[in-house]
Amino acid sequence: MTDLQPSATADAIAAVNAYPFDFPLPSGKTGTVIRPLKGRDMAMAQLMVPDQNATVQRSFATVAPVVKVDGKPVVMEDLMDMDLDDVLDLSEKAQGKAPTSTPKP
Repeated sequence: MTDLQPSATADAIAAVNAYPFDFPLPSGKTGTVIRPLKGRDMAMAQLMVPDQNATVQRSFATVAPVVKVDGKPVVMEDLMDMDLDDVLDLSEKAQGKAPTSTPKP
């Protein structure tokens, strides 16, 4: 008979995907992803940044509505002024990817 109990891996994945979730940023601040990204976030970003060549700004506009830094909401312009390591971690976590950098001591 096959064991139908959920695996530890499935439990770990479910725990990681619980929203909202906090994580340390390389700068020492705390990042939060408040909800998963949706197609509507991308659609809104396209309205906010209509220039097809402004892909970085559109990426920031897509991610900003679903993240916070130190408990405060951010806007696209906030992400433009942040340390790149923090921006990359926020973006990757919002997209469900592992961060590429580690917190600074």
